[in-house]
Amino acid sequence: MVRISLLLIMALSFSVNSASLTSAYNDYIKGLTFQNIENNYSQYFSDILIGDIDISDDYLKKQLMFKESMKSIDELNETLYSNYGCLTVNGFDFDNQPMSFNIEYTKESPRALIKAVDILLLESKLEFSNKAVCPKEYIVE
Repeated sequence: MVRISLLLIMALSFSVNSASLTSAYNDYIKGLTFQNIENNYSQYFSDILIGDIDISDDYLKKQLMFKESMKSIDELNETLYSNYGCLTVNGFDFDNQPMSFNIEYTKESPRALIKAVDILLLESKLEFSNKAVCPKEYIVE
């Protein structure tokens, strides 16, 4: 397994409401494009994650558009905790190789926003997680 981390884990304490993280992820898939990312990134990503980065930088845009590396979704698993939520997206890249996104969501506005992402390139579909996992559960800073 190869792991590509967007080390975007920050500490915050607030409550993620019961809104579906799957729905928030689907909004990200449908709503954010390379053409509108400079104006719309704050609807999907935590202010703490973004900080004061130069959102016009093409490399950073590609990092935030991590969704583009997954061609098809096999399954999504989500778990809500008292102060954050985890979403694991299992799917396949453009070479039909299995991969997963482990995403942590936090609540900064009325909606859940992406706070951390870890991209896993897997050897086999058997490595798909059958539960939601946040990057902070296995990445040590």
